[in-house]
Amino acid sequence: MHVSCAGKTNVPTFPFTVRTRGKTVELNAPTGFEVFNQLYVASQVQWGVEALYAVVTPVDSAGYIKIFQNGNYVFRYYPSKQADGIMSLGKCE
Repeated sequence: MHVSCAGKTNVPTFPFTVRTRGKTVELNAPTGFEVFNQLYVASQVQWGVEALYAVVTPVDSAGYIKIFQNGNYVFRYYPSKQADGIMSLGKCE
């Protein structure tokens, strides 16, 4: 359960592209954020059953990208098991 947020972080948001085909995922982030491209190589996709959404989960890292039918998304990233999570909310174009 998400109860509260710690506030703003010093991690900037960035534009990214996610392409899915079945269970295959490709994430493209701009220069300076290439670490996310690597995090999402061989990632998993779970498609919603009761609602239309997709959850993309990196294999060796904690976090996810959840994309809703209306184009909204939630991007969660946990830099390490000891670190607080970083969250970005947005709208797909």
